[in-house]
Formats: sequence, C-alpha cells, structure tokens
Amino acid sequence: MKRIALLLLAALMVLTLACTGPKLPEVEIPAWSFTVVTADGEKVFTSADAAKLEIVTLEVTTTKDGVESTDIYVGVRLADILAAVGVADCSGVTIVAADDYEVAYERDIALANDTILAWERNGAVIDTEPPLRMVPNQNTRNLSVKNAAKAIVIP
Repeated sequence: MKRIALLLLAALMVLTLACTGPKLPEVEIPAWSFTVVTADGEKVFTSADAAKLEIVTLEVTTTKDGVESTDIYVGVRLADILAAVGVADCSGVTIVAADDYEVAYERDIALANDTILAWERNGAVIDTEPPLRMVPNQNTRNLSVKNAAKAIVIP
C-alpha cells in the first residue's frame, strides 16, 4: 500500500512540474507616462498601467528607398490603452510626439490589434525621451511616431 501511495505521489509531482513549465522572465518596462486626451479631459497612462495589460511583440517590415528592413517591437496595443482609460470607441486618434509632430490615425488603424505603443525595439529600450514609439503595422513608415507623448481621441 505504501508503495502505491509513493508511486501516486511521485506521478502527481511529475505531472505538476510538467503542467507548470518553466517560469517566464518578467518583462522590464522602463518608467514613462503617456497622456490620453478625451472629451472628459486628460488621463495619464503610465508604464505601471502598461504592466497590467497584455504585452505584445510585433514584427514590422518596411521598405525605404527600395530596401526592406524588419524590426521587432515590444509594447501594448493602443486599443488596450484606450480601453484602460475608459474610451469605448472613437472615430480616430491623433498621436502627438514630444516635439509636437503629429499623425492622425483613422479608427481602423487606431483600434487595430497590430498598432502598439512600444518601448522596446530589437531587444533594446528605445533610446528617446520618452522611450516610446507608436507603431502601426500597416507597412508604411509615415504612420510611426517616435517620442510618442500623447494621444488625442477623436469622438
């Protein structure tokens, strides 16, 4: 009887270890803040808020002057940020950089699963202040915004 109990215990331990798998490393997010302007006012979304959302990896391939290049970005979806600050829907979003450069996204681009606010590019923290880049994977460079600081929601 003891032998059966020990065998069952050993099998249970092996099954538990097999099901849990190795612990994934925690994603380190540098400290930053991003302002979302809505009809209700300004809301600040921080790196601490981002850590509570699904972290996504996005492979973006672009072509410039006939040369194709691929970058890997890590961040959170713009749609998830908007939902986190209480935006249920919009007709578009204007992304504003720290230097006031801005790009307007139509609703379908703003809410797409492959439009992210990234803080990492090709394995390294983005080297700007703030360390953020809005990256829509729409195969065009002119929609990406470096030093992304603010999103203005268009109702």
